[in-house]
Amino acid sequence: MIKTFATGLTICCLMILSGCGQKSEPIDKGDAGKSATTGDTSGDTSGDTSGDSQPADATTDTADDPSATGSGSDTTEEGESTDQASQPAKSMYDATAFCYAAYEGNLAVVKKCLDDGLSVNTVGNEGLFVLGYAAHAGQPEVIKLLVEKGAKVNAFDSKGVTALYHAAGSESPAAVKALLDAGADVNSRNTNERFTPLMMAAMEGQLANVKLLLEAGADKSLQDADEDNASKFAADGGHTAIAELLQVDKAPEEK
Repeated sequence: MIKTFATGLTICCLMILSGCGQKSEPIDKGDAGKSATTGDTSGDTSGDTSGDSQPADATTDTADDPSATGSGSDTTEEGESTDQASQPAKSMYDATAFCYAAYEGNLAVVKKCLDDGLSVNTVGNEGLFVLGYAAHAGQPEVIKLLVEKGAKVNAFDSKGVTALYHAAGSESPAAVKALLDAGADVNSRNTNERFTPLMMAAMEGQLANVKLLLEAGADKSLQDADEDNASKFAADGGHTAIAELLQVDKAPEEK
């Protein structure tokens, strides 16, 4: 699971708010926590992805690419470069502050990062979109803001899942509802294990989330790559009430 690193977040947030977010070197990757899904990632990135149907692209915007970052030098008619020190850095440092702010539900820092030009589809150290961090931590207000600013609700991150998958395992039905209201695909599947948001909610014992997903049209009969359905995951986790709710009626035997 993604862990909260309060000290690192506080430092990042304070520096962003004070205008000191320019740092040429990325922060130590060791400060990043593990994501809700398994697997390593090399995606130390920020920036837009190339499409909703593909995992997040592991490329970082740099100050060397003005078109990507908006922080390159302007040139006067005399050919002299203007001082760009006041421009926000689009480094991994900023991306990490952005993602942790979303995870913590810090709207002030999230807004500051967006105002400073960071992409609403920024990708953090763990390969999740900033929306994924907010969803995983169950931060509905951040989710709503990011969606309003153009976050790709059904984009697959480098873990092969969408934001709804992350929210489904959280303790925040409001986060699940915010994504469903934004058009999240209730039956989206993990690109590796064919896992669904409903399976995630069932496995984590989140009854309220299970009910919301079912009301939105989640298919409880879907199976993962091992042919297990959501009811099986709930039962394995000892979540009896959810397992019974998700029982799939067997087809009547032919006589």
